[in-house]
Amino acid sequence: MSKLEIIVDTLQDTLAAEAGGATQLDLKADFPKGGVTPSAGMIEKVCNSVRIPVMVIIRPHARYWTMPHDDITIMCSDIRIAR
Repeated sequence: MSKLEIIVDTLQDTLAAEAGGATQLDLKADFPKGGVTPSAGMIEKVCNSVRIPVMVIIRPHARYWTMPHDDITIMCSDIRIAR
């Protein structure tokens, strides 16, 4: 079976992707800037609205990709929430 992962950043996109045959979702916020961690509320709503796996981007801001220690601490908290 082919796999189809779709990037989503709204609940509407999420539902459309699943209905359209997506086998996995890549959830992020602020997609035009490369994506950042979505809110806890968005993560919960998306995960409770679909039956397919949801991968959540963990990136606290869009300034750069190499993170200093303080940002890594924030990312660890975001990972606990996203699980």
